[in-house]
Order: sequence, then structure tokens, then C-alpha cells
Amino acid sequence: MRMGDGGQGTVDGVQSIDTMPKVYRVPLSLKIWLAISGCFAVLLAILVLIGVWNSLVNLSWITLLTFSGIILLGVAASYLFFWPLFRIEITEHGIGSYRFGHENSLRWDEIGEIKSKGIEGDLTLISHTGDKKIKVSAQVAGFEEILDRLREKRPDLCRQRVFHGGVGLQILLVLMGLLLIAVGLNGLREGHWPSLILVVFGCAPIVFIFDLVRLLDFQGNELKIKKAFRERKIPGLEIKEIWLREISTNESISYAVLVELKKGKPIPLGNFREGAPILYNSLKLWLKEQRNRESNLELH
Repeated sequence: MRMGDGGQGTVDGVQSIDTMPKVYRVPLSLKIWLAISGCFAVLLAILVLIGVWNSLVNLSWITLLTFSGIILLGVAASYLFFWPLFRIEITEHGIGSYRFGHENSLRWDEIGEIKSKGIEGDLTLISHTGDKKIKVSAQVAGFEEILDRLREKRPDLCRQRVFHGGVGLQILLVLMGLLLIAVGLNGLREGHWPSLILVVFGCAPIVFIFDLVRLLDFQGNELKIKKAFRERKIPGLEIKEIWLREISTNESISYAVLVELKKGKPIPLGNFREGAPILYNSLKLWLKEQRNRESNLELH
């Protein structure tokens, strides 16, 4: 993979060790699960088509099952064949991606903007001109290492200091709560007093919304965590470390940021519109700056 004019060098036809790319891929377990999920989805579609087809054309079940088996094997083979082709490569000069036959790369100094979505958690690198983009999937093994490398090479891209809570989860909780309350009230009108439990359960997610972080601000020397009715201020020197916590399921991998304090319980931070990758890198850089400032004060 080429990283632009400043790409991988060679010495007497042999690739230099310092420019050998570090490769990141999707874990095998996730590939297998995606293949199984894909086959299951296709199987449901096939069963529906078989029902329609068999009502129009009278075919034997052996023929239909053979046809279904061929399609399922094709889907499984496609997942297991194409996913290993997806990879992220990093060298001293830049970052590149290979996705289903499409190769793209950016030098570190070519990156003009980074974006992330709160739900997906993936990271998108955009060139200064906007004509080239690289999407780094949160599903690749070593995602945190990729973020650390980006922060090392381009700290200027990790200086966002205000983050906003995502509204998607809040809307979902409100709808869930209102639905339970509506069903419960309808039951109460008909004299079913056990429906009161549904009303109580419906109020719970709505109350929970008020405990979600609305705004995160660390423009100064403090980390300010603002909720609906309260605000907590944590001096940077009271923070021990910033971690990227992996949340794994069979279907996918997501991330949340964990603030470890020198005294007290760790503080989990998630569900921000700007995305966990950008929050993680911004907090890490901010904490490093706080420590450097304190060290300079002690020296003087």
C-alpha cells in the first residue's frame, strides 16, 4: 500500500523496517458471527420466497432445499472471503485502508478533519481537500492503538473540548416510557390494577434521562460534567488515567470512555454526538497537557 510521495522506502529493493505497515483486521470470531447472521437473514428471505414460489410453481421440496443450500453456502463463503480482505494499515508516513477491492490512503499531514458517529463509533479521516476519506471501523482489533497513533501524529486534531450528549437514546427512552405508561393507564381504566406496575416501569426510563450527561466541558483545568439538574467539576490533577473501555457482544464491538480518578469510583462517559473515539483522544491529550503544566510549575 502506498502512502503518497513520502511512502514506504526501500533499501536495495528491500522494504525499510521503519516503514513496514502495521496491519489491523476484523477479529475472526466476529467474521464468523457475521457470516452466521448473514446466512440466517438470507434463510428467512428464502423461506418467504419458497412459500410464494411454491404457490405459483409446484416444485419438489428436494429441489427447493438444494437451491436454498446453494444460496446459503454462497452467502457464507462471501462473508468469510471478503471480510479478511478488509484491513487498516499504518506506517510512519500515513494510514491506509483496503475495503473490498478499494484501496485508499492518506499521509498524516494530509488529514484535515476527523469525524465519528455516536452510535457506530467508527472514525472517519478526511483530507484537507475533502476528496479522500478513510473509514476506520471500530470492529478492527487494535482500534485503541490506532487512536493512540493518530493522537501521536496529529495532536492538533484532538483539541475538541466540548462534547454534547446524544439525543437518540433520550428519544428512545421517552418513547419506551410513554408506551408503557399508555398501556398501563389503559389497563387501569378497565379496572386491572396490576397495570399500575407498567406505569411505574414507564416512569423509570423517563426519570433516567435526567441522569444522562448533557454536556462535557474541559476547556479549562477542570472536567465539567453537566446533567439536567446538577454539575460536577473534577480538577485535571485528580484524574489518574483515561481509558477506552471495550463493550463486546457477539454481533459487534462498541466503546465508551472511562475516567479513572485518583480517589473515588471511575466515571463512565458514553452516548456523545461527537463519538467515543474523538472524546477519548481529546481527553487523553487534555490530561497530558494538565500534567505537563503542573510539571512546569514545579520546576519553576
